[in-house]
Amino acid sequence: MTQSGELLQYGPLQPLRDCKEYKKLIPLFYTDYKDKNDKEIYAGDIVESVCEMVRLDTNKPTGNFKTERYVVEWEQEKGRWNLRNIEKNALQIFGTKQEYLTKWYSIIGNIYENPELKDTLNENI
Repeated sequence: MTQSGELLQYGPLQPLRDCKEYKKLIPLFYTDYKDKNDKEIYAGDIVESVCEMVRLDTNKPTGNFKTERYVVEWEQEKGRWNLRNIEKNALQIFGTKQEYLTKWYSIIGNIYENPELKDTLNENI
């Protein structure tokens, strides 16, 4: 799919029309996970988590909320999906916690269509 939303398909029945127009395409890899809005999560997506803080001594909500943003990444060496915290440049493993993603995380963009966020991420790495 192009950034403008045009679906591009090719295969035995649909050969590439003009190789020049496809050289700039970036394949997007599906994680097999969905966010809390039931949107498919792909490599390079930016997800946001908003959680209410709780007191450690009583485990009761404080009324204060914490927002964190992550970039979805594939870790080839370990064969797993990670979330990279943009502010802290720390990794959080996806694992098999689909229930966390569908409850707490929502897609807010991606590094390809939000270059300013990609620049921020590169500064932190």
